[in-house]
Amino acid sequence: MKSVLVIRFSSMGDVALLAPVLKAAVEAHSKTKFTLLTKSTFAPILSPIANLNIVCLESFYKYKPFVLVQLFWFLLRQVRPDLILDLHISLRSVLLSTFFLFSGKHIYAIDKGKREKYQMTRRKNKAIKPLKRTTERYREVFLKAEIQLSPTDIRPYAIPKIGIPKAKKIGIAPIAKYAEKTYPLSLMREVIERLTSQSYIIYLFGSTDQRQALDSLTLNKEVINTAGQYSLAEEFELMQTLSLMVSMDSANMHLAAWVGIPTLSIWGATHPFLGFSPFHQKTTEIVIQNETLHCRPCSVFGNQKCFKKNWECLHSIRPKEIVQKVMQFINSPKKQ
Repeated sequence: MKSVLVIRFSSMGDVALLAPVLKAAVEAHSKTKFTLLTKSTFAPILSPIANLNIVCLESFYKYKPFVLVQLFWFLLRQVRPDLILDLHISLRSVLLSTFFLFSGKHIYAIDKGKREKYQMTRRKNKAIKPLKRTTERYREVFLKAEIQLSPTDIRPYAIPKIGIPKAKKIGIAPIAKYAEKTYPLSLMREVIERLTSQSYIIYLFGSTDQRQALDSLTLNKEVINTAGQYSLAEEFELMQTLSLMVSMDSANMHLAAWVGIPTLSIWGATHPFLGFSPFHQKTTEIVIQNETLHCRPCSVFGNQKCFKKNWECLHSIRPKEIVQKVMQFINSPKKQ
């Protein structure tokens, strides 16, 4: 049996984008053993993938400063990979791949398209055009390793139905890792007011450290703050009951898309053309962004401070526009 080691340490959103590709690979190549090296935090994202072996990076932290050496020897002896797919290209993943290269293993690495992304995010003469989606970049690495995958095989995970009606339930994940990707909470409050006035129940999603900020949006009993209250597996189950997820360019956007929930995404400093739009959904129909600003996108991940210092890309999106888009989707006879 051939053994394939896939490396992707982080982040949560990137692992969620990798999940459908891995699921397709495992199902299409049942005689191949696939092992993913990642963080234990992300294991629940991958739980729907039967027969996937997961090695958690944190298990080797006790060997500092020789984490990579110990990890290499463990993988060499226990996993015995024939092929290594580096889908991260970080210092750690490159060093680890180099160890395997010198031991005679075949290494295949992702092309992140950094040059194209720079041309799109530079301040002047931006080349705005749709770039390859991240899921396609992942698939290309498998193809280079002669692990055949058809684009049609890469689909969202269909959670078993649990019989809960979803007509009046909307998820909102208003906070991203960076301010340049976070819709102002004062404006999101107005969005929530408009939606609850039409009898929608709102579930707020976020990390434990975002709970206090999200509390400011719990206007009434129709708004439920789930941050820090559920495990990741329980959040997946809750997401299944939603009509729609409204999210920033953040991990919750990708998690909802992975479990097949339509996602309306709001974009500020970043841009869906950079390849990080919700998986398996039509970009033109599920995106809200200000396309008139020449300053955006100003970064790939939203980690660069707004040089105009006014966050116009986010403040210029009015709550009414978001609510109209939500209603347009919910009332559409043909949902995604």
